Amino acid sequence: MGVGYGDHIERSGEAGTASLAARMAALNRRLTAPLVACAAAICVALAILTSSWLLRTRPPAVSVGDEALLEIYTLHAAQGSLRVGAYSRFLWNHPGPSLFYLFAPGYALSGYREDSLFATTLIWNLTALGALLLLVSYVYSRNRVSIENWWNDRNSRP
Repeated sequence: MGVGYGDHIERSGEAGTASLAARMAALNRRLTAPLVACAAAICVALAILTSSWLLRTRPPAVSVGDEALLEIYTLHAAQGSLRVGAYSRFLWNHPGPSLFYLFAPGYALSGYREDSLFATTLIWNLTALGALLLLVSYVYSRNRVSIENWWNDRNSRP
């Protein structure tokens, strides 16, 4: 039985399909991390917006002590005028106001409610925990055999 023209087209079509599948798989691997990062950023933004909206419906609370000072620093960050970090009882400030700038969006969106500081703290801590779990799963999947060998060697000793 000879090879006809139709057989040639069918075989090249299969090769083209396999090549396309390989290219799609490579594209999928390259796009997964940015898509996960974008989805995580959207989830964080939605969580901040939702908690801020819910806090707007509550009556305002009066801050005292350290919470009042944190609220004042966050207010300055929301206005864009904060240039130093948290205070110290030894009459100096910690470097960098980045924490207060993380609090600022939720604080401003909530109508400057003190409770937003707690909600924003929870959201950022859960975000950091999720990032840590993603990093650990990535490292584990890349080095699974070496980690399992280390664990088995460590536990096999008397």
